[in-house]
Amino acid sequence: GYDLSTSTYSSEGKIYQIEYARKVIDNGDTIIGVQCSDGVILATEKLMKSRLLVKNSNRRIFNVDEHIGVVISGHLPDGKNVVNRARKEAKMYRDNYGIPISGK
Repeated sequence: GYDLSTSTYSSEGKIYQIEYARKVIDNGDTIIGVQCSDGVILATEKLMKSRLLVKNSNRRIFNVDEHIGVVISGHLPDGKNVVNRARKEAKMYRDNYGIPISGK
């Protein structure tokens, strides 16, 4: 099918992978970031969707490096994948250049 590739159009002229990604974003959590003179504040709305979920086990805010943070909206496993990749990149940069990676 048409839903297996990001470069194949369906007969209606749609790319289903993009449609799926938009639905995930629409159903994602609310996130806000505020820049202050001495830092940044990151916050996310975390609704308890199940009473079986252990408190504080479903984190949405992560540190990438000492000076870089990330907030995940959408599917948590996908976001954790991005966080792990960013952590590896930051560590490799620090190992290669001896300074922390830029947050820009």
